Amino acid sequence: MLRAGDIVRTKWSGVRYQVIRPLGSGANGQVYLVRGPDGDAAMKVCDRAEDVALEWGILERVAKHSPWFPRPIQLDDDRDRPGLYFYVMESVSGEPLSDVLPRLSEREVHGVMDQMLQGLAALHRHGYSFCDLKPENVLVEAAGAVVRVRFVDIGGVTAFGRSVRQFTPFYDRAFWNLGSRRADPQYDLAAAAFALLFCLTSPPPHPLLGKTPAERQVWLDKALRRVPLAHYGTWLWALVHGRFADARAAQAGLPVPHDRGRTVAPRSHRRKPARAAGRRRQGTGQGVPGAQAVRGRPSQAVDWTEWVMWISIGTAAVVTIAVWGTLLQ
Repeated sequence: MLRAGDIVRTKWSGVRYQVIRPLGSGANGQVYLVRGPDGDAAMKVCDRAEDVALEWGILERVAKHSPWFPRPIQLDDDRDRPGLYFYVMESVSGEPLSDVLPRLSEREVHGVMDQMLQGLAALHRHGYSFCDLKPENVLVEAAGAVVRVRFVDIGGVTAFGRSVRQFTPFYDRAFWNLGSRRADPQYDLAAAAFALLFCLTSPPPHPLLGKTPAERQVWLDKALRRVPLAHYGTWLWALVHGRFADARAAQAGLPVPHDRGRTVAPRSHRRKPARAAGRRRQGTGQGVPGAQAVRGRPSQAVDWTEWVMWISIGTAAVVTIAVWGTLLQ
């Protein structure tokens, strides 16, 4: 375990990194914000050289053609601490999805989900699933009218067809008895649906871990009916049940936003904005090509579609009765 102020000297290149603070921890290591010769970066430290080598290889492959993942910088060992293995990557700026999503308008939520699906499609083209896809691993940076989405913590990334190596129960389709625990595109799509659902409603209660799969599905069905964006219900149901072939198909089916100029979470579920840098991932975060430019929230409008439909049906009924009355006479 490293502490703030510690110096890490690379064994093979002699580069010095100063530890600033911890950023988080995963199943196989810890991530720290460090300062090196080119500025701030993120350092993933593992106890096993095999874990570092595996993650570094995946990061090199997926980040080369995908701006949704951190840019790899360096792989090395600590010269002064034998057995400390690490790699250095770009430090990504932003807040976790769970902190940002409840504050956004429906149009902005659409932009965030569209970018998430683009990023997953880019990863899937390489034959990998993200697998441990949860709000903490999706960072959103909102700068004015521009929203950017990035993925962090690739420790769970798994090749298609293999058993999922890392997962979080509530975001795992097998936990809900909705599919296997093998990596494929639908595994990530279900996790993305769970992330959106739980951010906009409420996270599953801890006692659900001890329930049967049937009891869990009853809870999930109720949660799907509670989502503030009612027209998202069918789309989310299709995602968790594996009805879309891939991320591109899910992106094409993404519901068109209804411009109502409001945040999408009910007042009781809105989360407070994250405070100071302790809740943010600071870094050099490079921009994402094709990032969605989200317009300002429009003024509130009234949807007259349903009223027009019922008036039309009523008018047609009155006309039909009048015609039959005339014929019978």
